[in-house]
Amino acid sequence: GKTRRLALRGLGFRGNGKTPHRTKQSNDNDDNDDNDVLSFPFRRRTNDVKKQATKTSGTHRDRRVMMRVRRRTPPRSPRRPCCSSSSRRLVVCALLLLLPLQGLLAAPGGRSPRPLSPPFPEQPQQRLREQRKEIREVTCEEWDRFSGAVNEFRMSGKWREFADLHTDPDVWRVAHSDGAGLQAAFLPWHRVYLRRMERELQKIDPGVTIPYWNWALDSEDPLGSPVLSDDFFGSTGDPENSYCVVDGSFGDASNETCVQRGIARDSGGFLTLADLKEVLMRNEDYGRFVNTLENGLGLHGHLHMFLGGNMANVNSPKDPLFYVHHSFVDMLWWRWQKMHNRMGSPAYKGNASAPLYPFKESASDVFSAEEMGYTYSNPLERDPKDNATIPCYLEKGGERDIVSLGERVWTSLPDDVYRIRSVVRTAPRPNTRFFTEWQDLRTTAHEMQNAVDPEMVKFQIDQVAGVLAQQRIRSRSLSSLSSSTMGLGLPIDLIVGGGGRDDDGPRGGSDRAADVIPGPGDEKDEEDEDECPYKEECGSCLRTAQELASSPCVDTYSEEFREKLTVAIAADFAYIQDEPLEQYLVLEAGATTTTTTTTTT
Repeated sequence: GKTRRLALRGLGFRGNGKTPHRTKQSNDNDDNDDNDVLSFPFRRRTNDVKKQATKTSGTHRDRRVMMRVRRRTPPRSPRRPCCSSSSRRLVVCALLLLLPLQGLLAAPGGRSPRPLSPPFPEQPQQRLREQRKEIREVTCEEWDRFSGAVNEFRMSGKWREFADLHTDPDVWRVAHSDGAGLQAAFLPWHRVYLRRMERELQKIDPGVTIPYWNWALDSEDPLGSPVLSDDFFGSTGDPENSYCVVDGSFGDASNETCVQRGIARDSGGFLTLADLKEVLMRNEDYGRFVNTLENGLGLHGHLHMFLGGNMANVNSPKDPLFYVHHSFVDMLWWRWQKMHNRMGSPAYKGNASAPLYPFKESASDVFSAEEMGYTYSNPLERDPKDNATIPCYLEKGGERDIVSLGERVWTSLPDDVYRIRSVVRTAPRPNTRFFTEWQDLRTTAHEMQNAVDPEMVKFQIDQVAGVLAQQRIRSRSLSSLSSSTMGLGLPIDLIVGGGGRDDDGPRGGSDRAADVIPGPGDEKDEEDEDECPYKEECGSCLRTAQELASSPCVDTYSEEFREKLTVAIAADFAYIQDEPLEQYLVLEAGATTTTTTTTTT
């Protein structure tokens, strides 16, 4: 009853919801009285009343009826010839039958909420994101497809066009920070550049993605890296043939199209996973982070100068290693964003909405790699028993899944800067010559004339001094060193336990590292004596600050030495710049600055 009355009112009926009074004459003239009343209550009632008034005209009652009809009868709309009365009745009846069910079908509980605004358009189904993998993680099929697409693109001539774009002075000034640290577009510009190259390769083979080279996995022996072997990118170039790389998947002896590479033999070591994690944790500010990652000792610029040839010049994109190197730099930025919860909008230094010349994209458009359609794989998710995902590196003779091991080490390292610094390194120090050469290249490319920001220099000097003053195990002191570090430059058994065996699962967080890596006031845990491989040769387990300082196997440097080294580097730099020393010093809290002469360390 109530639903029916509401339905009638919704159709225009203003009465009390009851069926209007019908006369006998009208009933005799129509077989579907109820339908007529429900369908067209006003018009039908008007006709009935008019008929009754015609037969009994002249009475006072008839005049009152006609007056009431005139007041309540709405204007009649013209009859549509295309629709008969019977069809209209059927449609309206169907609507009335469905009205009581509307609330039940629309929402739980029998009520239909009234929308405040039109519904949002349905979003298209999000496609699966492409995954970039470490070179030693890709399968042989994936590597063949990638190298095949790169070679085809190189022979097309467009490869050189991409490289020449990087040599444009105007482009270089946007893509790299200047001496004053005014540009922060280094990371977003190269993210766009890599993605565009990836799209070009996918036009040749849609399944191709650019892998990355985690060179921290080769920190103890950079020259022996499998990435620089005939299985993948090839080694150094032939000095008798313009340093053209003739081995590897991109070997080419032609001076016109070959990749030029000149790797120095006195390369030193690479930074370790602990060094990289410290860089990500310490530099919460975006400006400081991008400056350190681009120009710090042992980081982005170091790899360019270490590889030499094309990579040591402004036309570095001619070497395919450029893209896998910058893919790793992009991955570190991706990790930094996740670590500091800044995936969407980091504290960007500059105008984030300005186009990244010569591209249309702005920095704000590429803050999220996932929104660009790709992400980075988790090596620990691979099933070792799945033959379809066996890395090509292992198929070609690799001893262990070094990528998964590196990921376990990364996740097991402590999330504390002090404990990270306390992790003893075994890898050789990076050659500082590459750091100097990179600074020279930047100065030449930017045509900088003493355009130096003291704050940026402070951070660089502090980072250089920190790397040089790290505690390191003398590699010749331990006969079992190579088996306990796996080439990562870190004592694996002290970080993940069990010597890093492949059958060990990933340990949760950094609990293991927090147990064995010394912190302030930590004491030796007697229960872990059975996990002490260094005690016989070094006299202790190398787990506390006291054991590290007193062990004959470890080169240990005090905090005072680090401060003096910082002053010495800053003094040398200030002398070159002919500026006061104090503006290039940044020491830890409580440190005192004294007049110090520059010494050779």
